[in-house]
Amino acid sequence: FYLTGQWFSKGTLFVGRSKIALIVDGRYFEAAKNQASGFDVLLASKEAHIAVLGNVGRVGFDSAFTTVDRYAALSRLHTKVQWEPISCPF
Repeated sequence: FYLTGQWFSKGTLFVGRSKIALIVDGRYFEAAKNQASGFDVLLASKEAHIAVLGNVGRVGFDSAFTTVDRYAALSRLHTKVQWEPISCPF
């Protein structure tokens, strides 16, 4: 919510050095696209994730909110990415 101004029960926000992209499922796609300011909104799919990460070598993820299943799925999809858990220190 802090970065997008929108609430989602399921979605992935990628923040890179030169690009920000939000991937959401069909329930949120139109609303997210209409409210997006400064970032791309993509419909959730394997292809969308591959397009967003491209040749990224390392990705930090919020380990306090990412499930083991989600981590495993992303690791299988992006086998060349080094996944680094990042959690809030407080």
